[in-house]
Amino acid sequence: MSQQPPFAPAQPGEPAQPGHADFDIAARYAPPEAHVAAVSPERPQGDPMWFSVSPFKLLVMCTVTFQFYSVYWFYKQWRLVRTREKSSIVPALRALFSVLFIWALFTRVRDAQGGVGVTVHATALAAGWVVTSLLWKGVDAAWWLTFFSPLFLLPVQGAMNAMNDAATPGHPRNDGFGILNWIGIVLGGGFLALALIGAFIPG
Repeated sequence: MSQQPPFAPAQPGEPAQPGHADFDIAARYAPPEAHVAAVSPERPQGDPMWFSVSPFKLLVMCTVTFQFYSVYWFYKQWRLVRTREKSSIVPALRALFSVLFIWALFTRVRDAQGGVGVTVHATALAAGWVVTSLLWKGVDAAWWLTFFSPLFLLPVQGAMNAMNDAATPGHPRNDGFGILNWIGIVLGGGFLALALIGAFIPG
């Protein structure tokens, strides 16, 4: 009685079995399988370095709220600085007295920008913001120039957003307008329109 060889080749149409020679050879030389968990490239890897907001939203909210949004902006930035540096600074005070601390914030952004390809001229931007923000206390005819002060925040926010994108890709961009934002736009925009009408339209 003939005995079947231990590694007989598989017949046509027959699936390979562990005892077949072709299966054994393929299994012997097959590359090892690696099971890698799927990782989304857009998943945030931590908290952003800076408070994120789109430059357009920052400009709109600072303008219609008569710069009150900038106080909120400074507070959010200093709070993240305190957490990151583990310091004892008081974000609320630095936001309220931002004319005294704006240069310290801007220099932190300049020194931390790394290789994001954005240059922050901290001294010039800080000086421009301080001068335009204080015009309403000086020359009466130049009070409307205070609305240019948010323009000096935009390059800094652009650098902040670039650093956030590099360090925490996929973080919320904060480029939309929520309910509170729209309330501020409607109310603040109305007061702004009345102020401009009263200033530039006689009678």
